[in-house]
Amino acid sequence: MGEMWKGDGMSKVKFFCWMLEHNKVLTYENLKKRGIDGPSKCPLYHMEEETISHLFIECLITLEV
Repeated sequence: MGEMWKGDGMSKVKFFCWMLEHNKVLTYENLKKRGIDGPSKCPLYHMEEETISHLFIECLITLEV
C-alpha cells in the first residue's frame, strides 16, 4: 500500500485508490448502509448485486476491459 503514496501520481487516482482500499466507493452496498435506497444490480451486468468486490473483481464486463 505504501508505494501508492510515493511520487507524483495523479491526486484523483490516489484518492480513488484510497476510497477503494477503505471500502468507501459509493456502490449500492455502501449507499444502502447510509440509508439511501436505489437500484441494487450492477449497472453493467444487471445480474449481480452492486458491490466493490463485484465491480472490480467479479463482473464479467469489467474483466473484459
